[in-house]
Amino acid sequence: FVPTPHFNKFGWIKDLNLFARKLALHVFKEKKKEREAKNLGVSSEDYVHLENILALLDECPPDASNFFTQFRHKIKFTPSFSDFSNIEVFVNLVTSEIESIKHKDLCWESNLSRYEQRALKELQDVRNIVIKQSDKGGNLVIMDIKDYVTMCMVHLNDREGYRLLESDPTSLFSKKLETLLVQGEQLKIISTTNQTFLLPQYPTIPTLYCLPKVHKSLTLPPGHPIISGNNSLTERISELVDHYLRPLVLDTPSYVRDTQHVLHQLSQIQVPP
Repeated sequence: FVPTPHFNKFGWIKDLNLFARKLALHVFKEKKKEREAKNLGVSSEDYVHLENILALLDECPPDASNFFTQFRHKIKFTPSFSDFSNIEVFVNLVTSEIESIKHKDLCWESNLSRYEQRALKELQDVRNIVIKQSDKGGNLVIMDIKDYVTMCMVHLNDREGYRLLESDPTSLFSKKLETLLVQGEQLKIISTTNQTFLLPQYPTIPTLYCLPKVHKSLTLPPGHPIISGNNSLTERISELVDHYLRPLVLDTPSYVRDTQHVLHQLSQIQVPP
């Protein structure tokens, strides 16, 4: 169930240009490879193999090369659409079509009545409840804000798992992470570009939230604590660790991919009567 969206002319044109940028970057890279292949006197097909050979000679295999490009800031370069006539014509034509659309031409009837729209607005303004997904079952749970805070504090008050800090240790941890990354760059484990990417300049402090375990209690459910580390100091370095651990995890005897994998594994087991 989704309320009927409003026409956003700016959003449409923005998405169009982002899509065209991807096309232009792809063509730009292909043309760059064609020029390099021509300068070396080889075909475009052979140039791909030549890249792999050069990477091996540099003791940097193709997978390692992909690793170096994976952990770096996204490029902000945008080729000029005028360099690619077909892309420029496409963008101009579609932009012109979007600009010509009038709000009155879009006769989209709202799928919400005025009463439902007012109720939705009032619900957004409510501050004494918390709406969360349940820990299991995918149910929607509406809790009083006081009960939710109490549920979270049960975990934070556990002094075996948590302790109160006298100050924010982010700057201290940031210096330690920087030291490790500098060592990694000096040992040629990562590149200078990787080092810059893996050390966030303005990290946010991870936050704790809980998912109510309504399968255990409907009145005062215990909470499943989750630490959200989005944009935190260790988010990018954890991706680096995951890059190395992922192939190892796949080889462990206890690894299962999903439910279908479990069912397949069980089908191979003969259980005596």
